[in-house]
Amino acid sequence: MAQLEITLFGMPQVRLDGEEVYFPYAKINAMLYYLAVKPVVGRDEIAGLLWPEEDERIAKKNLRNAIYQAKKSLGAEFIDSPKKSLLCLDWSQDISCDALKFADNPVDNLALYGGDFLDGFYIKDSEEYEFWTMKMRAFYQEKYIANAYQVLSEAIEAGRFDQVEKPLHTLVEMDEFDERNVRLLMRFYAKTGRRGKVIEAYYNLKKLLRDELGISPDNDTRALYEEAVAQVHLPEKEKEDFFYGRYPELAQVGGAIQALAKGRGEGRSILLEGEAGVGKTTLIRRAMEDLPQGIMTTEVIAYQAETHFSLRPMEVFLRRLEDILSSQGEEMKHGQEVRDLSRTILLALEQITQKSPLVVVFDDLHWMDDLSVQVLTATILRANPRVLFLLLSRPAFRQDLLDMASSLVNASKLTPITLKRFNRKESEEFVRQAMGKKLENKVMDRIYWETEGSPFFLTEYLQVMNTPDRDPFMTPKIKDAIRARFAFLSPQERKLIDLISYFYDEAPLSVLSQLTGLSDLDLIGMLEGLKRTNLLVEKVHQEDVGIAFTHIKLREYIYQDQSPAKRQAIHQRIGQILEEGIEKGGTGYTYSKLVYHFRGAKDPFKSLEYELETLNYYLNFSHELFPVLTNQREDDREGLYIPRDRAKSSFAHLEAQFSDLHGPDEKEIHRLLMIFYYIKGRYLIHDGLYEEGIQDIRRVIDLAQELGDQVFILESYKQVIFYHIQTNQAQGMEKYIRGGLDLARSLEDKEEEGILLRLQGLYYMMVGDSDQARTHLEASLQIFQTRDFLGSRYAVNIAAAHNYLGEILFQEGKYREALAEYDRAIGLSEEKKASSAMSVFYINKGKALYALGQVDLAGEEFAMAYQLYGLFDSFWKRPVLEAYLALCYFDTGDMEAAAKFLSRASENRASLKDPRADGTVAFAWVHILESAGSFPLDPALAALQGQDLTTYRARALAGLDPNRDAFERGRL
Repeated sequence: MAQLEITLFGMPQVRLDGEEVYFPYAKINAMLYYLAVKPVVGRDEIAGLLWPEEDERIAKKNLRNAIYQAKKSLGAEFIDSPKKSLLCLDWSQDISCDALKFADNPVDNLALYGGDFLDGFYIKDSEEYEFWTMKMRAFYQEKYIANAYQVLSEAIEAGRFDQVEKPLHTLVEMDEFDERNVRLLMRFYAKTGRRGKVIEAYYNLKKLLRDELGISPDNDTRALYEEAVAQVHLPEKEKEDFFYGRYPELAQVGGAIQALAKGRGEGRSILLEGEAGVGKTTLIRRAMEDLPQGIMTTEVIAYQAETHFSLRPMEVFLRRLEDILSSQGEEMKHGQEVRDLSRTILLALEQITQKSPLVVVFDDLHWMDDLSVQVLTATILRANPRVLFLLLSRPAFRQDLLDMASSLVNASKLTPITLKRFNRKESEEFVRQAMGKKLENKVMDRIYWETEGSPFFLTEYLQVMNTPDRDPFMTPKIKDAIRARFAFLSPQERKLIDLISYFYDEAPLSVLSQLTGLSDLDLIGMLEGLKRTNLLVEKVHQEDVGIAFTHIKLREYIYQDQSPAKRQAIHQRIGQILEEGIEKGGTGYTYSKLVYHFRGAKDPFKSLEYELETLNYYLNFSHELFPVLTNQREDDREGLYIPRDRAKSSFAHLEAQFSDLHGPDEKEIHRLLMIFYYIKGRYLIHDGLYEEGIQDIRRVIDLAQELGDQVFILESYKQVIFYHIQTNQAQGMEKYIRGGLDLARSLEDKEEEGILLRLQGLYYMMVGDSDQARTHLEASLQIFQTRDFLGSRYAVNIAAAHNYLGEILFQEGKYREALAEYDRAIGLSEEKKASSAMSVFYINKGKALYALGQVDLAGEEFAMAYQLYGLFDSFWKRPVLEAYLALCYFDTGDMEAAAKFLSRASENRASLKDPRADGTVAFAWVHILESAGSFPLDPALAALQGQDLTTYRARALAGLDPNRDAFERGRL
């Protein structure tokens, strides 16, 4: 039997009997990689994924050809089509895949992780495939990080050093700021006698933490370093590693702009890398001084203060594009999916470039958050050749930036340019040309010693040297060269400069006007003079004008030169001005600015309040709980989320702040605590951490009652209801539903009343009163439909009510009537792209088809639901889905796939603590064992079987709900 080996980690490849197979084109590889990870794929799905720009007929034709070419190259039937509409790999053949082995048992297969998932692999014209790749890459990285530390630590302590070093470096690269991982690497080096490498690792970490975070390694890390130093007898001397030099490739950037203007652009953007002050921004400004006529430009800057605010740079980018379209007399179009941010940007770029080419500058890319990096990567991959991206960044240490550069370079979409410092000879030539004369060697030596060849500091020295009666060497410190730039400002100009330094990005002209009390005209007059001295630049936006320093180091110097008391007072005033301008429901950007200013004002109450608003803003995108299909909003962005580790670290950070929060206003402290516990409790319940989550929500109720906040009491009641639904505890939710309804009616909130009536209908379903359930579900529908909510943000609530009506019919054995209700629910939700809700509807539709004996059609619906689980962050109903998928595969004879899904169902049911999920998994086993009868089980299933038929039947009956699982219980 031929052996097929599919490697997905690192540079992917397909090997047949040990020899690499080269297919005629990359989309055949892409198809095999996709099938290797997905147990079953619809032909429509994979055709649309690989050929999204083609119509359905051509896409399917291309797919058939790809399957033919794959089979021809492999010489064996490794691809199976269990039915005409489905595709999968034939796992009964001798097929192995490193990613599947790793996912099933990461502890024993850690060494298989040879690099990122599909590293360097790219196919043209398929943004969806690229997003899938990124999602899977993040999944495997998270799995690696979760398991690698313990495995490697135990291996090092046991002296098993073979095959440890490479996984260690992989672990450190994945999370370079986690000192625990670096310490593990240092211990490995120490145990293997490489003391010098211990010291090198320490200094690399120290430099990274200092440059990026402004902190030093902790005591445990330093102890390992000091131990190594003592053993090799090295002096305690820290050396700066000036690895980065400088030489600008102006001609290359200018040539790309000229080619764009002449219509000969190849869609290849430029990445300009180099340390701070090396001249990246200066080079770009010089290249754009004489832009060819007709070229549009826009600029986005990423700021360190916003690194943890997801998609802030892309939010700014969209605003910039909207400004350009407005100047062209057009309105921005939006992608079909609100969550498809990259698609919206691409549509805007397409609109703009129909009239003129566009140069987009992204500055300080190294401060960009990881989600923005993903969206920007996808955008550059798909942007048309009339857009040129100029990316400016410090040398990339982050893995996502390295991946971005690698992917774009491999796709011929990016040209990297590295700028280095001037050496001694180049620095001398720079000074000679700037001053028109050659300096004495002694003077030049001093300048080079002070500046170390940094173009920024060389420029500052020259500014001082060209100023009459100024001594360029009045101090050996570079900051004095900066100070000289501001020496001759008038008192009013200096006051204005001081105020601008309080804004980490740019100061809005409207806010400066309020701060100074000057009119816009007077301000503009002063600003014009400061712009001519190359201290400030003006950035015009549709809604305002922003003023910023020409270099971040100028801003930092001015800001630090002011007294702490003054900084505190000014930040407070700016925060108040910005707060007054916020309309109801701010954005992540506005909240982050308020956090920054109130933190600078030493106002713990205000800064904490807006930190909570910021976290809530992003958690609302995908961590809102939708197990019962609650009030999903039209503008929810399910594609955006804060990863679990960041969310949990945010909670810990906020909790620490509360422990330090003191003051006379106890009521305000309690209000903030109420908000915090609500956000945290809701998140924990969503994530299956019920005990802690419910404890937090009960705290919210107590605090809300103390403060008389009925809205928060109502929201908390709903969270408790969701918990009881997830754990199938009907009796515990009744009093909260009644209490919620009373509150909603007292608040005259018809929308909330409609939601709670639906939940009450669900309660009656859970206790077996179908008549009452119908009455309340219809009352809920009546509220939404009579108030003209159909098609609005409450469309998913209407869909949910139809879904529950379908469930009632299903329990009554009216399977075809139930199907009609499920189809109504799906139809209402499809337009809203409500992935989490639609997954439940597809599961229920699949169950109805399965009950009708239409196993193939049921499998298709379950496959649709399973695909949707990749678009949001939840385990809700997943074990039920996987158990039914296992049944469908078993009934159609695919034992390997059945075993795989049964294994996953068993694993996921443990996370949810839902008796119905456990009962459904046991029900699947009863069906399988009864069908097998006296015949031996397939080996793949036999390896999973943990109990006998009698025990599985008892477990199924104990877990399945008598009122909501009549079909399954009837089969038992």
